[in-house]
Amino acid sequence: MELPALLRSSQSSRSSRLCSCTPWQRDRQRGAAGQRLPVASAALTLLRRCRYSGVPARRARRADRVAVRCAEGSTSCGDEFSELIESLQGCWEDDVGLSIQVKGNEVDFGDGTGRWRLSASVDPVPGALELRGTRWVGQKGSPEWQFPNGVRRSWTRPESISPEQERWKELFLDYKSQRQQLRRQLWSAEVAGESERAAALQALWDTGQVQSEEGLPEELEQQARLLAGRHLVPGTCFVHRRYGYRGVVLCCEPWCTAAKAWKRMMGVAKLPRGELQPFYHCLVDERDRPGGQVTFVGEENVGPDALAFPLEHPLVKLLLIRCEELNSYLPSPALETALSAQRKGDPFRLSLED
Repeated sequence: MELPALLRSSQSSRSSRLCSCTPWQRDRQRGAAGQRLPVASAALTLLRRCRYSGVPARRARRADRVAVRCAEGSTSCGDEFSELIESLQGCWEDDVGLSIQVKGNEVDFGDGTGRWRLSASVDPVPGALELRGTRWVGQKGSPEWQFPNGVRRSWTRPESISPEQERWKELFLDYKSQRQQLRRQLWSAEVAGESERAAALQALWDTGQVQSEEGLPEELEQQARLLAGRHLVPGTCFVHRRYGYRGVVLCCEPWCTAAKAWKRMMGVAKLPRGELQPFYHCLVDERDRPGGQVTFVGEENVGPDALAFPLEHPLVKLLLIRCEELNSYLPSPALETALSAQRKGDPFRLSLED
């Protein structure tokens, strides 16, 4: 089956159109009926924002003032309220596959809609915690939120990773970063007409090598895993091996970082190489699948192909630098910022707001 898509399913009975609203917004509007595919933990962006509307400005301002007082530890909210917000800090997953990050009283759902504020409601229960059109109905340590129509969403903590996984992640991201740097140097040599230097760099690129003194890891298994995706770095154009659509890689993950609920719904465990193979955030060519699609694809289905260049997608100009000499792209400053944060340990996220 096809690898999971971040913003929609690729081949299924589910909708093939890009959702303009996220699962939280759809539930608020129409309940559980007709729910579409959720976004995953590594979701990059919706191409347009779908903010809730209909809240009177006066009520919104009052709620915001209460939220600020709570965030500052005001006694008007009480110790229990402050402790509740404190208990929500960090990373969560919800039961429709969203990856959520809470910092202070701001919440990022990883779906490109930006940051949402935890606020204290004005009515019907003054001081009750509210978020994105929902009201807190859970217990500390077991977050649960209820929409006005009664639909509930629960949060759980992501699975922790082992020290061995942490080491592999660091090794993987470092290798991809060095390969990306090699790609930049190759492009620079091609543009400058330095044919001899370009040939030497091309040989390194073709064989999967890096220029650091450490080189590849000594363990043969790790070498094999890295070399299997040696040509897959941000900016690489490809053709999906199963479904044939053209795309370009935005970011590399050492394994499937999607939420547990999303992986279950997409059947990731049934893939030949499973969920521990590297996964890639990708833009999909508009000519093959209109709608600004962004997918999360397992390495087994990403086939590098220079003939897929150039790609047509609304985000190409913002996130990528076109390199005619390589028949591929390099990351733009906006994308490089997100990649740098990922290398420092943060989840890969792009917040593209209006």
